[in-house]
Amino acid sequence: MELGLGYLGIGIAFGLAVLGAGIGIGRLGGQVAEGISRQPGATKDISQVLYVGAGMIEGAALIAIILGFVTSLTLNGVLKDSVQAKATKAPVEQGQ
Repeated sequence: MELGLGYLGIGIAFGLAVLGAGIGIGRLGGQVAEGISRQPGATKDISQVLYVGAGMIEGAALIAIILGFVTSLTLNGVLKDSVQAKATKAPVEQGQ
């Protein structure tokens, strides 16, 4: 298998996805802690915003990682080979 710039790009994409999610959740957590310290009575409302925001950040990072995996499988030819294998597979008759 030959390593090319595509694999380097996928590695950079994975790194940026994880880095972005880490920075986003870190900033979100810091702002939530600051908001709770300023208004302790609004802890429940502020915490709900934390959970929604963290879920959205993690969802975006997960989508980026999944797209990176799909791209790496495409570069390796795994997806193309598996699709061709399924297309050429003889259909199984009913009742056997």
